[in-house]
Amino acid sequence: MGDKTILDITIAAMRRAGNQLDAKEMEALREKVESSHDETTDIRHTASHLWVDGFINPQDTRNVLISALEAVTQRADDEPFRTGVLQVRKLLNPLATNLRLADASQCRTGGG
Repeated sequence: MGDKTILDITIAAMRRAGNQLDAKEMEALREKVESSHDETTDIRHTASHLWVDGFINPQDTRNVLISALEAVTQRADDEPFRTGVLQVRKLLNPLATNLRLADASQCRTGGG
């Protein structure tokens, strides 16, 4: 979404709430939205929040893409999928209001 769209949505929401903006307030809001949009869409901002792993130098784009595609197309030997052993246990919730235990001898443990 561009800063113009964000500004339009913000103005529409303010008008629905009954707020009328004069030209000075409109310009201040536009500058605020534009500044915020420019800051948050900057690549350094996204990197500072660890939303991206790094930057690709434009002249290295082809080599980086080739390397990435080679990595994802390599496959390990086609071995059958094996799930292994899955252990399932019934869990007792001691905080449940409908569960009353007189003593530990009434608890079943193990796989059954």
